[in-house]
Amino acid sequence: MQTPAFVATKTARSWKLRRLIFVAAAIAAFLCPLATFAQCNTSWQGGASGDWSVAGNWTSGVPANNITCITTAHSAVTLDVNGTTSFLTIGSTDSLSIGNGLSLTVTGNQITNNGTINLLGTGSPTSLVLNGEVELFGTGKLILSNNSQNLITGSGTLLNFSTIEGAGSIGNGNGQLSIENRGTISANGPAGSTLTIDVGGGNAGFFNECKCGGSRPSGVLAVSRGDTLNIDGNFNNFFDGGLSGGIYNVTGTLEFAAGTTGIVSLSGSINLNGPNAKILNTSENNSNALSGFNSLSDPNFSEFGLAGGAQFTTGGNFGVSGTLNIGSGSKFSVGKNGAFDLTNFISNTSTLMFGAYKLTGTGQIQFNNGGDSSDIVNNDAIITLAGASTTSSFIDQNGKNALANLADNLVSGSLILSTGRTFTTSGSFTNAGIVDIQKANGTAMIIGGAGSYSQTGGSTTVNEMLIASGGVNVSGGSVFGIGTITGNIDLTGGLLSPGMVTRNAGELTVKGTYTQSGAGVLDVDLGGATAGTQYDVLNVTGAASLGGTLNVDLINGFTFKPTVGETFDIIDYTSETGTFTTVNLPKLTGGDTWSISYNATSVVLTVDGPGSARANPGLVSGVPAKRVSRGLMAGVSADGAREPVAILSRAACFGARMMMMISAACGSETLATIATGGERRVSATAGGGSGAVHNNILVHNNIMGATRAISTARGGASRETSAPAAAMARIYVCAYLPSGVGHAMGCN
Repeated sequence: MQTPAFVATKTARSWKLRRLIFVAAAIAAFLCPLATFAQCNTSWQGGASGDWSVAGNWTSGVPANNITCITTAHSAVTLDVNGTTSFLTIGSTDSLSIGNGLSLTVTGNQITNNGTINLLGTGSPTSLVLNGEVELFGTGKLILSNNSQNLITGSGTLLNFSTIEGAGSIGNGNGQLSIENRGTISANGPAGSTLTIDVGGGNAGFFNECKCGGSRPSGVLAVSRGDTLNIDGNFNNFFDGGLSGGIYNVTGTLEFAAGTTGIVSLSGSINLNGPNAKILNTSENNSNALSGFNSLSDPNFSEFGLAGGAQFTTGGNFGVSGTLNIGSGSKFSVGKNGAFDLTNFISNTSTLMFGAYKLTGTGQIQFNNGGDSSDIVNNDAIITLAGASTTSSFIDQNGKNALANLADNLVSGSLILSTGRTFTTSGSFTNAGIVDIQKANGTAMIIGGAGSYSQTGGSTTVNEMLIASGGVNVSGGSVFGIGTITGNIDLTGGLLSPGMVTRNAGELTVKGTYTQSGAGVLDVDLGGATAGTQYDVLNVTGAASLGGTLNVDLINGFTFKPTVGETFDIIDYTSETGTFTTVNLPKLTGGDTWSISYNATSVVLTVDGPGSARANPGLVSGVPAKRVSRGLMAGVSADGAREPVAILSRAACFGARMMMMISAACGSETLATIATGGERRVSATAGGGSGAVHNNILVHNNIMGATRAISTARGGASRETSAPAAAMARIYVCAYLPSGVGHAMGCN
């Protein structure tokens, strides 16, 4: 039997080749299990449990330095003699237990463990012996019971992509086995137990992998409460005061030799969870390895986190080029009670520069403001405030709320509110960066007093609440959201688009008035027939004054194709003045055209049948909307008297086109507006093609008036779409109308 195709030879290899091997192994183990298992030399057939040494438990006898598979569902195999295999595969519901004092030697270069491998030493050396370069893959766990005599030993290199946990020793301390961790190594035995990574000296060493922007996964070292993870020997992530790469989740104690300086800078990720979490320097009599910690040095991969009530105080000034992540109940102090400087705070401009700061619940960061009593007025960093809390997230050395005077979010600044956090300013606020009010009950940004919210650039996303009694003034950038903006909006520049992001349908509510003019752009996405979830709606509780540009886009790829008769209620309001100066509409199939109606309480887009050829049939651009009189709110014009005929004729045309009974060319439309019944309507001239109706039809804004009620009450307008066929329209309309009305409708 040949060696599996994804197994490489035991030679030095490049990172690229190693990644290819990992991908190939994952595909074989998880996506194509039958193909993988078919390459086994001998497979377990001994039932739910049994001993390794019994030949009858295997399809081809006891494994002897060959490819061994334990993949029969729910099989528990006990190694009762010293064993040898080249490659080993454990299924997801299967286990292999190595008994006290015994060893299993792997001579090949791969173990795929999707189940459990147990080392069950109770006092005598119990070993998994690896010869050469061995890769440990799989979703399962290699578990060392709570005994120092549980050993993973050998010569060469262990590349861990899986999970190793428990107590005991990985490595034999003689400098012969190197370890590279790209999975998880966890000291999680009973409280008081120790897991040692013992690589010794010489050429061997331990490296906790750094993803560092590549495709390699980060290695994770984890220590449970009351346990110790000790790295003994060459720790290749630490050099000259810098800890680089990997993730270190510490609830208990992590120990390694950190020289005379300890950890000064971090370009990996350290998370201290709970009041007993600590990192000790074995080079200095188990002293605090973080006593001289003064910087997060990598903007992309540095993170220092506190959770579960962990408290941390620096020994001096501190600089952030990565992320400080402070959980509820925890506190990060730059010096005792904020005695030292956070070097990212520039006191002479009251500006927080660079770095990312995530604070959850009652989590706090305390620093010295350098005599600037205004504290943080300008934000040019990334601030995330999460979780409901009344505790000040940033405080100065006097315990004062350091965000109380925040007034400007600069170009590189981000203010993110999530999971129920409410943030209140002391007055007006200006945004040129990113403000993101995320979806969650209670999440809100409140502009204090009579202050206003102004945006000159960047973006604001309101998926819950933005409250500004002084109004919201947008002159640049973008505004998105599916939440509620309380305050009058004045859009003179930039873009406003309902939906969580661009090209994403949603409904944005404005509790106030809406004014759009100048360079202001309203962007509407259409992706289906359901208002608020499949197409955008701007819901204004007050009056609207329209101008500027309306852009309409079709989303959801090619799956949504509006059909004749469909209507889209894109803006609701209590009253309206003005029209969009420029309207940009997407091209429709089959020559269909758009009409836009400015109604008493809504703006509606309607899909009409083919019209006369335009210079660009997919775009209505730069066309001034004509102002019309609203003096006929209570009555109808002479043209309006023909409206019932228009309804029936239009419905007949739509239905016939759908049923392919007549030519697809039912008529042509022009963007002329006519006042009747308090509404502005698009004029359409039917003609061209067999069976066409020649009536100079006046199309009602709510074209499907024969099939749905028209409500002028606020919020009462139907948003359902309809396109009845000609025959059905005539049967159901004409049959039930009084003869006089039916005659007026053109039924006979």
